[in-house]
Amino acid sequence: MARLKLFLIANARRARPTGASGQGNWTMKFAKAAAHEGVVDGLRCIEDKIFETGQLVTATGDAESDVTLRFLIADIGNGPAPYLIIDVTTGAAVDEESDAWVELSDYVYSKYLDLSGSLPRRTSSVLGEAAGQVTRVNGRAILLSNW
Repeated sequence: MARLKLFLIANARRARPTGASGQGNWTMKFAKAAAHEGVVDGLRCIEDKIFETGQLVTATGDAESDVTLRFLIADIGNGPAPYLIIDVTTGAAVDEESDAWVELSDYVYSKYLDLSGSLPRRTSSVLGEAAGQVTRVNGRAILLSNW
């Protein structure tokens, strides 16, 4: 976790529109883009591939673990910002420092880039403004990857 805290301190999030109307408008656009059918279906396909490739079991050591991908506006220490969230739930104790988490995060990012090419330009553009992705295990952020 210390590595994540240092990374957060060293990498400030990108600026977002300021002012009540600018921030609210951008937040609404982000929520609409994140709910786009192509995005939701594409993220589910990536989840399926994570299971099929065995990457989730490699990271968790738990065949019963689960993963959910979604775009959210989250506050992980530097104020609210948009992220692609990799939510992992597991009953097993995990090694948060394992390279398997970086590999999982890189895999998700690669597959998301493939997906974004098939999305409408406006949707892809709005989601491309995400600050990065956060890998969480049982709700605890263990890895931040800035885009």
